[in-house]
Amino acid sequence: MLRACRKVCITISCCRNGSFNRVIGCAWGVFDKDGKKDVYGTLNNITPEVLKSAYTELKDGVSVSLNWPIGAIKTPGFGRKGLVHKVMSFIDSPLAAHGYDDEVEFNTQW
Repeated sequence: MLRACRKVCITISCCRNGSFNRVIGCAWGVFDKDGKKDVYGTLNNITPEVLKSAYTELKDGVSVSLNWPIGAIKTPGFGRKGLVHKVMSFIDSPLAAHGYDDEVEFNTQW
């Protein structure tokens, strides 16, 4: 079975005397090796052997997509704010250039 590392950083680093202190219980740097920064984290645990082992647990062969569109919820519950997507033109800005920029606001507690 695939199991992900469950260490989560739940506090914020404090700056004392111009240097950042490592937070106890934080996963930053857990997969760094020999002074080299790791960018894959727990993805390092998905080896061919782990995939073969996970394959043995399949029963029905059904897959489920977790890729839900960000604007799928038209009416968020509990009075929460919905998705706001603004497209702004640079023509009417101090840049006076041809181009657009996006600004997105959304509630992570949908």
